[in-house]
Amino acid sequence: MKNIYRPNQLKAIIAAAFIAGISNTQAANTLIDSVTRNGDFETGATAPWLGLSAVNNNAMFASHGQWFGVVTANPVGPLLRQYVSQNLSATPAEGLAFSLTFDARTGATGFDRVEASLAGFNTNGAGVSAAPNQIQWPALTESAWGSYQIGFQLPQTWNGGGELLVQISFWKSGSVIGTTYTGFLDNIILQQIPEPSAFVLCLTAGIIATKQFIRRRSRKRQ
Repeated sequence: MKNIYRPNQLKAIIAAAFIAGISNTQAANTLIDSVTRNGDFETGATAPWLGLSAVNNNAMFASHGQWFGVVTANPVGPLLRQYVSQNLSATPAEGLAFSLTFDARTGATGFDRVEASLAGFNTNGAGVSAAPNQIQWPALTESAWGSYQIGFQLPQTWNGGGELLVQISFWKSGSVIGTTYTGFLDNIILQQIPEPSAFVLCLTAGIIATKQFIRRRSRKRQ
């Protein structure tokens, strides 16, 4: 006799299969965090970051730990942009998707907004830009730290022959020459997301098909 599962039984099967699928996926590869490449400046130094003016030690002010990065810039025209960047190694074999999170705020005389970008470089030196997807992007303010999250997707044309470049940039429109503008950074985390395995792709297709089956059975009983 064939097994005919009720909707609740099928949902339990789906949940068990989903948990099994998660256990078979590879964990994200952390490229930058609190202990890797000075993601929250707890080394007390700016390196390996470029574009930072200084790092300060003040646990009452920092969003994470005791240290935070200071970004200052003096404009030469009405539009000011100050980059904070880092070059690091990565390989397409670990995935083409990336997740960047960080905390930022502005000083009393500060910037208007903050942006982020990611690019990969090929063996021939050509740069390949990642498509961004801003997931969490609050307004840049002086009164509190804002938590920012953005996803990136590099195209298949990235061969990983060169380094990866991550940039966080502070902008100021209508900047005044002779004025120093200040911003702050902390708690930077960059992760590389592995491609889903064939097992997970098949599992996902199976879950979708099973859910459709449940809906059809439910409609027939109505």
